[in-house]
Amino acid sequence: MIGEHYYYFGDYFNEKLDGDTLNKNNWDILRKDIILSPFSIENTQEEYEKNCMKSELYIKAAKIICNEIGNDKKIVSFGIGKGILESNIKILNNTIKIDGTDYSPESINKLKKVCKYIDKLFVFDLNTDNYKILKEYDYVIFYRLSTEFDIENWKKIFRKLHEENIMNIIFVPTELANEDIIEYEKRAHIKRKEKNIRDTFCGWLYSEDEFYNMWDKYYKNKNEFLFGDTKIYFLKYN
Repeated sequence: MIGEHYYYFGDYFNEKLDGDTLNKNNWDILRKDIILSPFSIENTQEEYEKNCMKSELYIKAAKIICNEIGNDKKIVSFGIGKGILESNIKILNNTIKIDGTDYSPESINKLKKVCKYIDKLFVFDLNTDNYKILKEYDYVIFYRLSTEFDIENWKKIFRKLHEENIMNIIFVPTELANEDIIEYEKRAHIKRKEKNIRDTFCGWLYSEDEFYNMWDKYYKNKNEFLFGDTKIYFLKYN
């Protein structure tokens, strides 16, 4: 089951966003804005520390991941965003080396100024860059990145990881959608359109079966943990 995902960022951001799709340029607008929002990277290290330390959901995910993978591992996290999960992993276990990527140089540069926990931040585009540089990592993480790509694109990503013998993947969908969630999203989008309220196409919603369809040719689900409205999947090379 697959549905479209739309989000209303509010009048303030609607005046700034370029078009009706959450593309690289619009992510930069959201991440770099000086007005703090759930999407913007903090403006100072002090603000970042306060936000990072109080994020209970991220701390819970970090604890699950640390308990599952153990010590002295090297991890890379894709689409790192604000890097809160990754920072909390490092706080909980400093034997873990954790790097973070995003496809926007400007977002990465802003994050570097406020985040001191992540070992290395660099630009990586999952669609165009060379996966060979990922061979050094014990684990790769996709945290709430599932809406970003359509299902065929996700299959290509898992295939490329498999071809480079990436052995372990930690995959956390944005949410596990069902018929009710997809119908609600559809109705909400139609209502906003009827009221002439512009929302933004932010990608795709998937049911759990569709996630298995993305990876089961290349990876098997070694373990999973229920996590709010989603799950944390620990995938192993098949």
